[in-house]
Amino acid sequence: MLLQSGNIRLARIQDLDQRLRYGLTLAERSRKRPWWSVRKAPPDVDSFLDLAHPDGHRREAALRTPGLRLEVPLAWGLALYRINDWVPEVRAAAREMLPIHAQSAHPAVLATVFWATLMEDLRWLRVTDREEQTMAAVFCVTGVAEAMRSKLIAATTGPAGRIARQASRFPDMDSQWEEVARQSVQPSVRAVALRILISQKAIYQVNWQEYQRSPSQTWRHSRRYLRERAAPTGLTFLEAIELAAQDRSPLVRRIAADALVRATHRLSREEWAIAEKLAMDRHSSIRSPAQFVLQRRQSPDASDDKERF
Repeated sequence: MLLQSGNIRLARIQDLDQRLRYGLTLAERSRKRPWWSVRKAPPDVDSFLDLAHPDGHRREAALRTPGLRLEVPLAWGLALYRINDWVPEVRAAAREMLPIHAQSAHPAVLATVFWATLMEDLRWLRVTDREEQTMAAVFCVTGVAEAMRSKLIAATTGPAGRIARQASRFPDMDSQWEEVARQSVQPSVRAVALRILISQKAIYQVNWQEYQRSPSQTWRHSRRYLRERAAPTGLTFLEAIELAAQDRSPLVRRIAADALVRATHRLSREEWAIAEKLAMDRHSSIRSPAQFVLQRRQSPDASDDKERF
């Protein structure tokens, strides 16, 4: 009943998958079996719990079941985690069937699953570009981007800024960032949205890789791998700068000041006025970059071949 009601907190999908697989393994071993047995074909899929079954044939059969009921976030979390499965055939089935199952899923359920998935910074080492395309195909279902936007706007605590940065990997979010920048409660979320609006680029983490600095060291370190893509949002540089400069948080206003520094040699009259306004800010982290921009205004030897941030 608890699994069907969806009352389980969806966090650390990898740990949930391991615990369910361990429980199903103990249940299989507790059954009374004769001293002889014959290998049989996997039985029909009873529920989404077969997605965490220790038998890879059962997991693949569950993914390929046309009428598999994925109605709660836990079910979709287990299904989405199959793109990181250690069996190549299961990953292939996930790439093929997840976009099909997503057509009948509720957008709010998918948004909840992506919220928990992106919170982990995708520490799934088996995820390649093909699995990234599968995730994008699931995310592009109608209503998922709007549901994710609502969750980002309403979030008051937690790593919503990190989730917003990871959600920028999906092109469907490009049209949502302006509303996120205007209405979000957390300054970190508004900062991520305005950085994308100003630069028209999305930078997100794709994977982690462990490495050892030298053979003499016994511990290993983790290195993040980032990726960048163009994110046309329909907002001009001036409109984005004005929106960031008017924000109530110094964290967001500093993004406007830093962007003006990078675009010093291409500023318009309105953008110079914004720099003058930021130069009088009471926070030195905002005032100093703006004053630097105003000092460079009279510099005649500055080159104009720098690309706008």
